[in-house]
Amino acid sequence: MSGSLTLQAAGAVTRIKIVFLVAHITKVDFMSMDSSPATAVDSSGVDSVVRTQQIIDLERKPIGRLFFQLSTPLVFGMLVQGLYNIVDAIFVSRGVGPLAVGGVSVVFPIQIFIFSMAVLVGHGAASIVTRLLGAGKYDEANSVAGNSLLLGIIIAIFLTASISLFMLPILSGLSISDALLPYAIEYLQPLIYGVIFVFLSSNLTDLLRSEGKMKYLMLITITSSVLNVILDAVFIFGLDMGVSGAALATVAAQVMSALMAFVFIVRGNTQLKVKWKNLRVKLATSIDMMTLGSPVFLGHLGFSCTLAVANYSLANANLPDADIQISAYGIIGRTFIFMMLPLIGFVTSFKTIVGYNYGAARFDRVKASIKFGLIVSTIFTLSMTVVMLFFPEVVVSLFSDDAELIAASVSISKVMFLGWPTISVFMVCSSYFQAVGKVGPAFMLPLLRVYLLLIPGLVLVPLYIGVEYIWFAYPVADLVCFLVILLMLGSIRKKKRQSRFNADNEEGVMLTPDAS
Repeated sequence: MSGSLTLQAAGAVTRIKIVFLVAHITKVDFMSMDSSPATAVDSSGVDSVVRTQQIIDLERKPIGRLFFQLSTPLVFGMLVQGLYNIVDAIFVSRGVGPLAVGGVSVVFPIQIFIFSMAVLVGHGAASIVTRLLGAGKYDEANSVAGNSLLLGIIIAIFLTASISLFMLPILSGLSISDALLPYAIEYLQPLIYGVIFVFLSSNLTDLLRSEGKMKYLMLITITSSVLNVILDAVFIFGLDMGVSGAALATVAAQVMSALMAFVFIVRGNTQLKVKWKNLRVKLATSIDMMTLGSPVFLGHLGFSCTLAVANYSLANANLPDADIQISAYGIIGRTFIFMMLPLIGFVTSFKTIVGYNYGAARFDRVKASIKFGLIVSTIFTLSMTVVMLFFPEVVVSLFSDDAELIAASVSISKVMFLGWPTISVFMVCSSYFQAVGKVGPAFMLPLLRVYLLLIPGLVLVPLYIGVEYIWFAYPVADLVCFLVILLMLGSIRKKKRQSRFNADNEEGVMLTPDAS
């Protein structure tokens, strides 16, 4: 009984903190929430809860309706943002050729690495800024924002100079063939000069997200993505600029994103202000930011390494069609990312609901959320698996009419997506652990799949089994993670049963009269 009261009391105290902290752990805020903070600090420094309609919804609205209320705009925004990756590949393949897709694909890991460095700073800064704004410490929040912007610019300049100076050694280290190398250089050169805008865009939009300015973010996302698609068509088909045109379109979209976010902040539409006096790099603040941003950084870095290792293994396997295989992997990889976006939107909303209700000790709603999240995400992953296993030609033919490229892409798809139905369980469970503050499992599961299973599999399978089986590393990693999750859940349930048993025995002993 006392344990239950303790949990409820703790939930009451931490309830509003969960709203903000979970939102930033998940890198999302409530789409339909007001832009004003949902917390205030009274004169005694104690958090006071402002009973907004959105918080009432989190506590009382039916889980299904709440889930779709939060996830629908998020999924839409992510799909719009991810669309340019698909369109970019389609335009390059159809406007330049199949090998051009391979050249762009081998540069893709470098792009993701650059972005991972940007979110290392921006995501961590946003997490700190959110808490400072919630506590009413606006000067400190502005100081952290200025620190993140200047630190991001410094890192961007360093990366720009490093990649410019060592471009050929970097590309050679990826074992790019002579046929793909010209396309890779042509695509990478314009991207280098847009690195600073990647950092500015990431940092500024993260700061907007820290205030819940989701309407601004939606406008920035849609505008920059549409601009990218339009310029892709103009540069590739209208001006015949090849893959450099696709790269310039991407840079232009990043510039637009950064400029729009900067204008929104400078015009005074936010509590955060960009001031020269705040553009200072403080070591302690920078370490805090990068520590908080490290989980997201590791996730993006792992994906970058996965792409690079797979391309490297293919390039060194002495396959007669290695370049086509790399191009095909680029197509399936982008399709994989695009299909992951709705799932990420689902579990982001799931984390928000679970985190709040866990903090409020509403465990009935937590259980209902888990059940609903598993059902929705599994239906989605099963549907996508059916498409990519039985009808991959429909998807792949959007990218190219080249028969060899289509055949290679279909072959990869029919293996890579074998374990995809289990991804839903993996995503929901790892998100649950993150939402309720179980740091160990939340870190362990993603690291297990990418760093301990997938990347070693992509290296070892070609060496010891055969490169033709390389794509089985994906479903094997998925299935092993699924089994680990089942074991973890079984262990957790066993501990709970043992805890209840011990509590019942203790109560029985206390109620039994002393025989003496």
